[in-house]
Amino acid sequence: MSRHLPIAYPSSDGAPLKRLAITEIMVGPSRHKEISAYSVSALLKQKGYEAVAVSVSPIPFQAT
Repeated sequence: MSRHLPIAYPSSDGAPLKRLAITEIMVGPSRHKEISAYSVSALLKQKGYEAVAVSVSPIPFQAT
């Protein structure tokens, strides 16, 4: 089960949008959670979220 929240980024004309108060994101379980965490960190920094902790789930991925 997961929860998804639509996020709007600043428009192409540069008009600022209200930022979400994101403080932490946990990635996983998944096959490549370290790569996913790196990608999430890069996207956050690109969008101006500098102080967000990104961690990986300690729960192992189970392929069935």
